[in-house]
Amino acid sequence: MDSFTEAESSRKAGMGEEETKKEEDSYESGEEGEGAAGVSEEEAPKEEEPSGQDDSEWSQQHREEVHLEVLQIKEEANKQFKEGLWEDAAAGYGRGLQLCPRSMAKDLAILHANRAAALLKVALVDEAIKDCDKAVKLDPKYVRALARRAGAYETKEKLDEALEDWKQVLEIDPDHREARAAVHRLPGEINERNEKLKSEMIDKLKGLGDMILRPFNLSTNNFKLTPNEAGGYSVQFEK
Repeated sequence: MDSFTEAESSRKAGMGEEETKKEEDSYESGEEGEGAAGVSEEEAPKEEEPSGQDDSEWSQQHREEVHLEVLQIKEEANKQFKEGLWEDAAAGYGRGLQLCPRSMAKDLAILHANRAAALLKVALVDEAIKDCDKAVKLDPKYVRALARRAGAYETKEKLDEALEDWKQVLEIDPDHREARAAVHRLPGEINERNEKLKSEMIDKLKGLGDMILRPFNLSTNNFKLTPNEAGGYSVQFEK
């Protein structure tokens, strides 16, 4: 999972960059999904509330005090994740998200990505994707959030979406091995899937056609489908 400390180093002169980088590197793959407040079906759709607390009127001292508390919560969640207590870790990252100052977008992105990792560990893939969405919205070049979402999309067999995320990862980090392998692998898998879907659709249409043609002593075997240049099929009648 990504460490919250890295985000802090970019905002607070008091934290060392090497320490924060080291911490983030040790958490590449795990976090929990964020629980968004439910919206009544009777209510009109509303824009989602941003993560974190509105700190626009806070003093710098108060902001730093709260940030320190968030870091402590994050560290405990990191420990729980290492111990395999993924649900507890996810809940911890959630508390950090509620408490974190809203102005610290990078920190919020890391917490969302970390929670996504924990959620993936307990197979809450859809919730993990939502957290990755928020992380990427907060930090569009956040490679780990993009890569995590791409992997989650593959788990859901959303191969087109996964490919787009992997391509974005490569644009940001051309040396990313997993992204490079995925960009090479997925087009073939997507084509294979599409051909399978096309074959299944044709079989269903043939079944429907046979039912309609049966009263006329005909079947779809009397019609030959020939691929055309437009990517579709031409139909020829054969007795």
